This record gives sequence, structure tokens and C-alpha cells, in this order.
Amino acid sequence: MLLESLVAGRPSIALTIDDTPLNFFSPKIAYKSYVHFEGIEDLSNFLIIDDLLDFPEAFQNLRARKNQMSTDDKLTYYVDVETPATLTRILGE
Repeated sequence: MLLESLVAGRPSIALTIDDTPLNFFSPKIAYKSYVHFEGIEDLSNFLIIDDLLDFPEAFQNLRARKNQMSTDDKLTYYVDVETPATLTRILGE
């Protein structure tokens, strides 16, 4: 859902807490190990926090940023905004 919200131009904050004793797929493990999150911290409308107490400051910081997602060069790593992807084209590549 993070990538979808960023593509839609919505600023987002991810809370990457470590709750591994309770959850093997904790947000911290997912963020550090899932390949599709590599470089996501470089996107202009996205912040990562690992402590819920940091949320108010992160929220204010994100609100102060200009919404640049439609022109963010780093977004093209995740989605091709110029050429719509069709299943036929994807399978052909």
C-alpha cells in the first residue's frame, strides 16, 4: 500500500517497529529485507520512523514538504509513469 499511496501523490510515513518476538514478519524485518523497499527512503514524500514517539515530528515535517511525487525522478524506479504497463507487455519483456 505504500507504493500505491506514493504513486497517487499521497505523503506517507512508515513505522518500522521491531516486534519480532510476536511477529516474524515485523515491519522492521520487512523494510530491511524486502527488495522492493530498497531506496524507498529517497522518495520526497516518504518518511520512515522506528519509534511511535517520533510520529508527531515526522508528520509535521511531511506536511511542510511540497508534494513532488508526480515529478519525483526516483519514483520511476518503482513504477513507469510514462508507459502504462499491460500484462501482455510485462510478460513479453
